[in-house]
Amino acid sequence: MNLKGGKPQNNDETFVRIYREQRKPFFHWAGKWRTFFGQEDLEDIYQDAIIIFYQHFVSGKYDTSHKKSRNI
Repeated sequence: MNLKGGKPQNNDETFVRIYREQRKPFFHWAGKWRTFFGQEDLEDIYQDAIIIFYQHFVSGKYDTSHKKSRNI
C-alpha cells in the first residue's frame, strides 16, 4: 500500500482499505502471540493500532520518509 503523497481524499474509504489490506499480514505476524493473547485480544490490538496509525497519518504525524514506513 502506498500512502505517500499527502492526505487521502476520502478518509472513510482509505481507512477501510488500510484496515482490510493490513489485517491478514498483522494476524500472520501475531500468530506467534496466541499463547499469550486470545483472538479477541488480538482483534482489539489490531483495531487500536490501525486507528492510531490512521490518526497519525491524517494529522501529519506519520513520517513517510522513514525507512520502515515504505513497506506500508
